[in-house]
Formats: sequence, structure tokens, C-alpha cells
Amino acid sequence: MKASKEYRESQYDRFTISEYGTGSPRRICVGGLAYSPGDYKALASKLPGTTYVVDNPMHTGMMDWNLEELRSKYIEIMNMLGCSIVVGHSLGCLDTIEMCKSSTVRIKGAVLLTPPLNDDLRHNKGVSKQQLNTEQFGMLDTVIGELCRDMSDEEYLAFLLEHYTLYGHRIKVNYKKGMPKPEQLTHLIDLLVKDMHRLRTKFLAILGTEDIWYPGAGQCPTFPENVRIQAVQGAHYIHRIHAAKIAELIFDWEQKL
Repeated sequence: MKASKEYRESQYDRFTISEYGTGSPRRICVGGLAYSPGDYKALASKLPGTTYVVDNPMHTGMMDWNLEELRSKYIEIMNMLGCSIVVGHSLGCLDTIEMCKSSTVRIKGAVLLTPPLNDDLRHNKGVSKQQLNTEQFGMLDTVIGELCRDMSDEEYLAFLLEHYTLYGHRIKVNYKKGMPKPEQLTHLIDLLVKDMHRLRTKFLAILGTEDIWYPGAGQCPTFPENVRIQAVQGAHYIHRIHAAKIAELIFDWEQKL
């Protein structure tokens, strides 16, 4: 498995597209709520073929908060770039599912990284990072700490700084608009599971066993043959912290599509 070191950056409408590598397969990566395009850098750099990482202009205020328009633009970009594989992370897995349901794009396969499959978060407590000086990051640290239990202190501080530099005071606005309430999360998980049963798309769902959204061993929903479930040791940002392992799983799965 050999990846190209080529990198380019371009603009399309209000979107910034980071392009890694060259050739096939061609895939597009989209993020969730606590998302920075840099979260995909390590993974995209290790995947053979071409990986396009697309930002979310709703987060930067360049686009009104409209999920339907966002997903429509993702599909438009996917068609323009000639991609047949879509990778989504966290709540971005819901965008990925909706893209798979569209009749305006041909999706050969979809990768779901740490999708929401557990709505009981009461007993999930992340590694305490109270010893770190994170007051400057405010709400971002409060929300994100639970998801980053497998990061070292150095990795966690770099993660916070990257996200905070991009979004600053908009973080509170983004979470207010994008974070589902508990009852909404239960409904979204139910819809995600039902859609994965209904769709004929080939899915690879990679779950982090330390992630707060991991349903637990033996508690994952049953899926049809077109859905491959792979659990790996790690928390919510497995593609950022364990990029080599995730790249290997994705590329191996792609070869069988």
C-alpha cells in the first residue's frame, strides 16, 4: 500500500478542498460537528489514490446553517471530482448516509468513522485533562475532552489549538445549532441503522472501542451483508490518532468493492 505525497488546495464556491495523492481510487472526506479538515490530514496522506478533504463552510460562517444545502453541495463536489467513495466522521456519517440516498450521484462505497451508535452517554467519562492549561479554549475543551481520551497531552493541545484557530467564538454557535438533544440523538441513531439496512451501498463502519458512541462489545446492531463492522482500539478521532491502521482497513475494503 503506497500513497503519493502530492498535495494541492483549491476553492469551489464557499468550500475549501484539500487534495492528497493522485490516481484511483478517488474518495471524498466530510466531517462532523467538532471538525477541522486537519483531522483527516494523517489519514489522507497515507491512503493510496486521491483523497479530497472538504471543509464545512457552515462552521466558519461562510454559509447559512442548512444541512440540505450542505449535502447537496457535497454531492455536487463529489460529481465534479469524479469520486465514487465517501468517507464521513461522527455526525458527518449522517451526511454520508443522506448522500448515499441521493439519485444524483453514484456512490460505490461509504466509510463511516465512529458513527453515533450509542445514545446512553451517562457512564462514559473521558480521561481528565484538568492538569492542562486549557482555559483559553473554553467550551471547546469542555465538549471535546470526552472524545479525545486516547490522545497524549501534546496531541490534545495541538488538536484544541487547530480547532480554536479555525472557529474561535463560532464554536458556541456551531454547537448550539448542530448538537442534537438526547431524544434527537436516539431518533438519528434509529434512522441511521434503518437506512443502512435499506440501502444497497457497501458500507465500512469503523468503531473506536474507547469512543463514547461505541455501543459496547456484543451490543452493536445487526447489519446485512453489505455492511462491514470493524472495531479498533481508540476513541472518537481514530483517523487522526491511528491513521495508519485506519488507512489499511479502508484500502483493504476498497479492493473488494
